[in-house]
Amino acid sequence: MNHFCKDCQHCNIPQLIKIKFDKEIREVFTDCPTNNNKIAYCFTKQYDVDWVKFLKYLITEGKLTSKELELLEEEGNNELRKRGK
Repeated sequence: MNHFCKDCQHCNIPQLIKIKFDKEIREVFTDCPTNNNKIAYCFTKQYDVDWVKFLKYLITEGKLTSKELELLEEEGNNELRKRGK
């Protein structure tokens, strides 16, 4: 992970949600540099996104399949296990 990604609000957002954001709102996260050490800086963290509100939008508008919801739930559960909760 790049040093500038550590304090980015978007860093821990699942890639699935970032892809949905790119398709639904605006293409921003296509090349999120967390795994690309060749990028020296990223302006993505300057974008202010209310991820909870966006996720609620995706759910209420039926923009997530049941498979995608299952994947997100599993990823959330894994994150909770990592944090010891």
